[in-house]
Amino acid sequence: NHNISFSKVQYEVADETAFFDAFSEDFIANKLDLQRSIKFLTDEEKRVLTLTYWEGYTLREIAKIINKSTTSTHRVLKSALLKIKKSIKGDV
Repeated sequence: NHNISFSKVQYEVADETAFFDAFSEDFIANKLDLQRSIKFLTDEEKRVLTLTYWEGYTLREIAKIINKSTTSTHRVLKSALLKIKKSIKGDV
């Protein structure tokens, strides 16, 4: 078995063939698009995305962490997702 670590996520792979199938060209292209898109985000947008999707906090919890209202936090998240979508589509 191979243990491969990508940031906080670890994958255990039984053989190399399965590993390379999991990381097809489409997967890699999408990951690169996302990495490029994140460059367009503000630090606050990156933080809210991280807390939402990687840390699993609710909007209410994130609002308390960043000292904003839940509505403002939702707007930050929505703005970040829209920027990513536009960047991937090539609209930025």
